[in-house]
Amino acid sequence: MLPTSPGDKQVRLSKEKAIADIFDAYQSLCHPFIEKVQQATLKRSHYHQGEKLAEYQQQVYCRDFLSI
Repeated sequence: MLPTSPGDKQVRLSKEKAIADIFDAYQSLCHPFIEKVQQATLKRSHYHQGEKLAEYQQQVYCRDFLSI
């Protein structure tokens, strides 16, 4: 194993924090999306037609994840 300096440790910790921050952002998008799909799957009658269906389709099939 190569010797590490305090600077190397700081860089590694910085990268680990960046990865953790990105994962947290992913989780904050992923969980509401999964909940919406599960809810629609379990309660199909609510999403069969009309406004609920249009809202569901917009949330699930849109590409603007910030609007979810």
